[in-house]
Amino acid sequence: MLVTGIANPQPLIDYLKSRHNVVAYLTFPDHHNFSETDIGDILETYHSSSLHNYTILTTEKDAMRLREWPKLAAIPVFALPIAHRILFGEKVILRKVYTKYLKTYKKYN
Repeated sequence: MLVTGIANPQPLIDYLKSRHNVVAYLTFPDHHNFSETDIGDILETYHSSSLHNYTILTTEKDAMRLREWPKLAAIPVFALPIAHRILFGEKVILRKVYTKYLKTYKKYN
């Protein structure tokens, strides 16, 4: 079961569905602060007959918010690590932008 509060969850959902058996998913708005009602919805979905032997999968960011809820303590919750990569050869461009910024910042401080 996937639980996430990110701006565009569809690519993550598609990726997981293409590689794993994602039985259910609950999506929330980006930077969502989970409420008692949200936790109830998560628990209700999790405890449905086909999910009670599964885990909850979420992002690192959302895992930090979910771990604050004692009601979820008995359920296995796993966080997907996030890694960033600079694509399409833009690493050189990004390095130039950073270097220019740092030189300018250094001048004024």
